[in-house]
Amino acid sequence: MGKFFFTLTAALAEMERGLIGERTRAALARKRDKGEKTGGDVPYGFDAVDGKLVPDQSEQQVKVRISRLRKSGLSFKKVADALNTDGIPAKRGGVWTPMQVSRAAKAA
Repeated sequence: MGKFFFTLTAALAEMERGLIGERTRAALARKRDKGEKTGGDVPYGFDAVDGKLVPDQSEQQVKVRISRLRKSGLSFKKVADALNTDGIPAKRGGVWTPMQVSRAAKAA
């Protein structure tokens, strides 16, 4: 009887864990659809204002430049070098790295 009860309890716990995951994914998707911040760092090209992502026009222009440079065939490293040479600061004011360029290129 004890083994049966343990198995039943474990199955219910697994089901509940799955339901929690589904509800969390749905809530985050709803927040993203409404343009709200869902956690983590604010993506390049945006600012967080009252919990919503608002485009930052100067960063949006840099994103356009990144896109053009990438389409011309430059690597993330070469794009980072170009932005650093021109004195364009990264999101937190530092220098650009290939990973930051990659993330900025993908940002919403």
